[in-house]
Amino acid sequence: MNHKRNSTGLSSHSKEKHDKVIKSADDAIRRLLFDKRSINFNAVAKEAGVSKTFLYANEGLRKRIEELRDKQAQVNDPKHFKQHMSNSSKDALIAAKNKRIADLEAENKRLKFVLSKKLGEEYDNL
Repeated sequence: MNHKRNSTGLSSHSKEKHDKVIKSADDAIRRLLFDKRSINFNAVAKEAGVSKTFLYANEGLRKRIEELRDKQAQVNDPKHFKQHMSNSSKDALIAAKNKRIADLEAENKRLKFVLSKKLGEEYDNL
């Protein structure tokens, strides 16, 4: 007997499963971006419930994750951020910091006065 194997069902199921996992990884990347979380292979694999090996093996997903990871690294890099600040925004940042320092110094002075007053009262009560 000559049996012909019918593997079309198996291959179509495999294709559907592969497409479903790709969609799951895409959705995971979107959720991470929406939640402003870090994009990397570990985070995407965990969020999507897939292996890192799968992500690395899929060229499209791999490139997308690498590009997003690199883009986030540039945005979060303070050197990159400071390069693009204008002089007026730097001046505003310095003014805000100077005001914060002045406020903290005034609060510190007030608290020292209150402390010395309380210590004086305690001394008088002895």
